[in-house]
Amino acid sequence: MNADQDQSVQALLASVLVRVYPWLAFSGAKHISRVLAVLLALASGAAAAGYVARAEVEAAARAAAIEAKAYADQSALVAGLLQAQTRSVVEPLINEARMVALLARLREAPAPSAQARSAVEALRDYAVQTYTDPVDPEQRRLQVPAFAVAGAARAALHRWDSAAAKAAYADALVRADLAALHAATDAAALEAVVHEASDAQLQLLRAADLRPPRARLALFERLREPQLARALLRAPAAPEGLELIARIDAVLDAPAAFAVLSDATLDEAYVSAARLAIGRLTPAHAAARAHLLATLGDGEGASSATALARQMDAQTLAALAGILASTGDSRRLRHALLAL
Repeated sequence: MNADQDQSVQALLASVLVRVYPWLAFSGAKHISRVLAVLLALASGAAAAGYVARAEVEAAARAAAIEAKAYADQSALVAGLLQAQTRSVVEPLINEARMVALLARLREAPAPSAQARSAVEALRDYAVQTYTDPVDPEQRRLQVPAFAVAGAARAALHRWDSAAAKAAYADALVRADLAALHAATDAAALEAVVHEASDAQLQLLRAADLRPPRARLALFERLREPQLARALLRAPAAPEGLELIARIDAVLDAPAAFAVLSDATLDEAYVSAARLAIGRLTPAHAAARAHLLATLGDGEGASSATALARQMDAQTLAALAGILASTGDSRRLRHALLAL
């Protein structure tokens, strides 16, 4: 069989696989895993490393996901993972699909065994052997890895580590170990502890002066204390600070939110976003409009102008007209015109 015929057969088998996998998933077939294994093997054509059509990749991934559901327990999943890793040398398409599917199931294990961790650790830097077309048609001249095996392994390890960290932080909270809580570094685990804490425990977390910005954002949203928001926005800029600015008026009332957003000690990277957020407060808080009008001439005056333009009303229009008629500051004049 020549190369063209081989590719045609593989494409046909991949097409068959796409059509039969829903039936296999819901049928009462006793030997589903064997049937899937045969179909996967045929679809791959015992392919060596290299390019694989996206249709074949998708078919293999779907069938492997169904096959993975047949494994009864963690030890069986680990055995299947080790076997797939070994066989990937000669049959990469089948076995890389299997590895990703088995890693997804192992990731949900609440208490991974030492053997499971060892098997997953071995795949942290797995070099993918099968490549396919990118999803984005604009990148069609490129070839991308068909299966993110290393990414799936790292995700499983992170999930396990985060679960262990959450348990440790929860225990420290029960023991009121403020030093341990202050030293906590797993942001996702600490955020989960904050979300689940009682009112009394929230005060302990506040006293611990948590370090990860995500945990501090979660604590602010639960306690609704302006000083917590101010502390986060005074610290070096982080994505969580921008999230806080975007949601602050849903947590604090307009005067309290304005006091935080107009604080002159905010990290300068937040000032533009803070001005836009102040604009949302103008209908409920007159000081917000006055602040934006007063700051049209500073370095972030364009942001003040944009905020005013988004909340334009008769009072704001009159104030801008007064600025245009009286100001001699060219930058303030330019930004006033921008607001209009």
